[in-house]
Amino acid sequence: MYARALKWPIISWVVIDLVFLVAFFIYPSQIGTMGAPGNLTVLLLAVGAWAGYKIVEFGGNYLHAAIAGLIVGAVCAVLDVIGFGVIAAGLTGGITPDLLAGALYFLGMNFFGSLIGGGFALTK
Repeated sequence: MYARALKWPIISWVVIDLVFLVAFFIYPSQIGTMGAPGNLTVLLLAVGAWAGYKIVEFGGNYLHAAIAGLIVGAVCAVLDVIGFGVIAAGLTGGITPDLLAGALYFLGMNFFGSLIGGGFALTK
């Protein structure tokens, strides 16, 4: 159930982060501003909602939706730390407390989105 429901949200996070990383190397100041955690809230909530909705659609319950949100959020946070803390370290200053706080915010927003999506799917 988890593999079926989370495959596309996770693949989407990989693609989204790759696009942001490539764009960051081309326009570092603009993407750095646009990619700030607060500016990505809707995207983070949407992918979390997608994961939560699909896990319920495939037979899960609210707890499964919460776990799905944690999984998708953890993937998003790790991709952020690897992409912008390790790969783009010369441009961003490496792994900083701000980067880790942003990664935690990404995890939280995916989690909250999954609760919204899972709850919505359960009310259908």
